[in-house]
Amino acid sequence: MLRENKNTAIYGVSQVIGGAQVDEGRVVARFAARVNGLGPLSQASPALQARLLEEVKTVARRVDGSTEAGSASGYDRRVLYEAPGHWSLAAIILRPGQQTHPHDHGGWGCAATVQGVERDRRFVHDASGNLVLSGERDYPPGTGYVFDAADVHQPVGADPRRVTVALHFLVQENHAEGS
Repeated sequence: MLRENKNTAIYGVSQVIGGAQVDEGRVVARFAARVNGLGPLSQASPALQARLLEEVKTVARRVDGSTEAGSASGYDRRVLYEAPGHWSLAAIILRPGQQTHPHDHGGWGCAATVQGVERDRRFVHDASGNLVLSGERDYPPGTGYVFDAADVHQPVGADPRRVTVALHFLVQENHAEGS
């Protein structure tokens, strides 16, 4: 059962995917109920992180990103679910060539591509403290990745012909676990 409170938000609309009516909000709510049933996530094992990536991929297969246009002024973010102080699930929308600034999240998370291609650039700090590109990998629809709290990364819309939409699941570690 979904544990809702005044600080929990679920967003979603009914959509048609492959000719079938799918309620994005219901899919996200089922995902949220499963995640909320796991308890505290900040110290999740690598196995649990991998399991949650697979769950996010399952949700990504049920989200229709074809109506997302993105923003001409920079990447866009559409929150699908947020449990403040605990975790969130959001659609990151990148037009071809758009990118976020390199950043970390202060908590672990994962991402799964809905449509287009998300290029995940990873950075490390050099001896002078400057960010240096250490690698990049492209993630087409149905694929994804996990990142640790200290990982510095930069999602990029790498599909030259269409908007890239990816679901990003973020665990916030800066809260008291019992709250």
